[in-house]
Amino acid sequence: MRRLNAIFAREGLSLSSHVRQLRLDAIASELRDLRFTRLCISEIAIKYGMENLQYFKTGFRRRFQCTPRDYRMRAN
Repeated sequence: MRRLNAIFAREGLSLSSHVRQLRLDAIASELRDLRFTRLCISEIAIKYGMENLQYFKTGFRRRFQCTPRDYRMRAN
């Protein structure tokens, strides 16, 4: 695990931030996908391990410059 952390550190990232970005990207993908319109945003977030919804919303807004709800509305 230390080796993996060292590899990410050379790129100026942390493993945990990379995983968080991957999760946010996956959530964003499902918010754009019409097959998932029946699921509420919190269900999608929890599915990807984002159990603290306030933390999720803050991270999502930081990454995509809008709320998850606005992101979904713009995409569909």
